[in-house]
Amino acid sequence: MDSQPLEFSDGLHLRPASKADANQVETLNGFLAAMVRETWDDMDRALRITESNPDFSGILPLGDPALRPYLNKPGIFFILGPQPSLPLLHIGASRGPIGFVLRSRIEELPEGGYGWRRETRSDKPPTFVAIATMEDYWAFAPPLRNLLAKRLGDSAAADKPEEGFPFV
Repeated sequence: MDSQPLEFSDGLHLRPASKADANQVETLNGFLAAMVRETWDDMDRALRITESNPDFSGILPLGDPALRPYLNKPGIFFILGPQPSLPLLHIGASRGPIGFVLRSRIEELPEGGYGWRRETRSDKPPTFVAIATMEDYWAFAPPLRNLLAKRLGDSAAADKPEEGFPFV
């Protein structure tokens, strides 16, 4: 079987350089997971959805084998730039397997590994991803993405209202 384009062969991992970086990654992980839960709960109350919260992967390097269980399910994903700041580059959604959407939007980098196609940076990979999947209510992936982008965009771009997050 061919290696998946989301797998790095050189074993890149999310390795915080310091305790402060580790705390920042943990805080961002908790924030994204809470944002997904809170937005899903709002949709649940409005639409009477019965599925439990989406399954959240946490922040992992694009290509980490721990992402495999999430790639064959519909849901939403966050694309994050390099450490230590892990800037939010993109919020996407898929009503089908997320892996196909991600594979169509990554490219092999000249220095090895894979990166987000729309990302322009001078730093070396990896690009990071966090995925939230949903089993039954996959049709709500795009509205969940839109609500998250609005919430994150409004708070992140308060001083730059013309900037928003690109959608898939």
